[in-house]
Amino acid sequence: MNNCLTSDERLVIYTLSIKALRLDQYSGIKLKSGRMSPTFFNSGLFNTGESMNKLIDAYYSAIPKDIKYDGIFGPAYKGITLSSGLAMKKGGDVQFFYDRKELKDHGEGGQIVGGSIEGKNIFIIDDVMTGGKSVSDAHKLIEKNGGNVKGVAIAFDRQEVAADGSMSMSAVQRYEEEYGIHVYSAANLQTLINLFDKVVELSNPILQDAIIKYKNQYGVWKDTLQNKKALLIAELFYLFNFSKYSFQNSNHKSVIALLIHSHIISILSQSTSWVDSFIYK
Repeated sequence: MNNCLTSDERLVIYTLSIKALRLDQYSGIKLKSGRMSPTFFNSGLFNTGESMNKLIDAYYSAIPKDIKYDGIFGPAYKGITLSSGLAMKKGGDVQFFYDRKELKDHGEGGQIVGGSIEGKNIFIIDDVMTGGKSVSDAHKLIEKNGGNVKGVAIAFDRQEVAADGSMSMSAVQRYEEEYGIHVYSAANLQTLINLFDKVVELSNPILQDAIIKYKNQYGVWKDTLQNKKALLIAELFYLFNFSKYSFQNSNHKSVIALLIHSHIISILSQSTSWVDSFIYK
């Protein structure tokens, strides 16, 4: 099975296995934003050598190989182990850096640990971008010290609008728009949605419905037509599975369930032009 999966899909499945990605199809899990979400990502549970290796491998796969960088910066605190791990994975003489929470006025001094960053091409690595402040502060610190930011990598992108009132874009999109720097994610919410229909063991119509409803309410769509198309198809597959379950388990073999079941099969058998026309309307 793993041989048929992409790097982001393997990461999500592993993350579920170590409970670093929690799922709650009923009441939801309270986020820092106050939202009740059916998903919650906790990078702190990548706390063994094996799990860290898998996470770093996913980061490494997410970063295009044609991007040249000679330094990796991880915002304290979680970014410290991530930057060192990615530097070891990349190998060679690539350096890793991180920041101090407070300025040091003795010894090597300064706020950056790892030597001089001046003139270096830097990749920022962090676990998530909830509000974006950590990565934005790191970007400013790097430029202040003469470095050039080439890109940002995060472990999991929730792909939802920020909860600070800027309801049109996510923290990732806001950073990309402000700095003109791309953010690469090792996995995202759409990865999980796609896996429900790709891996039989993960199939759960009730959970799928909860996640799709949450993304419909808080999800971001700017420049993500492909994701919107995928979400629409995921909704259709959810209806297909739910109606099929209802039909097979109903003592009365509900006529409505049968009609819905037949209708969805008809829709899914049509060409993707139907999906395109639906989205562009």
